[in-house]
Amino acid sequence: MVEPEVEVSEDWLVAAKRFYHREAVEKKSGGIRSQFVQNYRALAKRMELQGESKLLDAGCGCGEVIEAMQGSGITVVGVDISITSLQETRKSCPNSLLVCADLHQLPFRDGIFQGLTAISSLEFCRNRNRSWQEMVRTLAPKARAYVEGRNGDFIFYRLVAPIRAILEGWGMLASYPAEGFRDMKLFEWEELFKKGQVKLKKRMDSLWPWNYGGFGTRAKNILIHICKTFLSRKHHYLIGYLLEKNID
Repeated sequence: MVEPEVEVSEDWLVAAKRFYHREAVEKKSGGIRSQFVQNYRALAKRMELQGESKLLDAGCGCGEVIEAMQGSGITVVGVDISITSLQETRKSCPNSLLVCADLHQLPFRDGIFQGLTAISSLEFCRNRNRSWQEMVRTLAPKARAYVEGRNGDFIFYRLVAPIRAILEGWGMLASYPAEGFRDMKLFEWEELFKKGQVKLKKRMDSLWPWNYGGFGTRAKNILIHICKTFLSRKHHYLIGYLLEKNID
């Protein structure tokens, strides 16, 4: 069952801004942004987007999707709650179209985008149902969406439950720093999509790179990559969902 409606508190928004500010600083200092850009170059083909399409990148972060789409003919509009992230995007993509906004209330008309990406963003919204409805509202009929998010069925979570606090101290696991956050399981993701008047075309492997970061991050990413290679997609850490908006 999809989680009930909840109010978006100021504390949650402050936590989100701080979290994504830190993410932006880490990507800048760690030199890892280029690896994300390289992997995301597969998005246009994965989503079967045509040139001259308009795409909304919801939770665009430091603009990796925006940069990856350059030269494709696709116009990308990036939205993020973090000013720091948008400033980093502007440095790499000076002509990019950027909006600082909360994904719970998008400042766009209905049906104006032919594509949507929401990579590691929707799960961090306090009211995921409201944010997803807002994203879908901006899509034209038959528009393609690619959503990628953390999976509460990730097998490693179950195996390490007794020592999770120790692993978090080592930097191998990290919880989102906002009260009430929890990872959604596979069936919860798919129930959420059904409520948004879209159909699930297919589940896909994550495009997230794995060979970056410090010791704790690299150890975690290697484990994630091993699970991705040998286990069914249901037990992966991140899962990609290709979706299509229904015809009204």
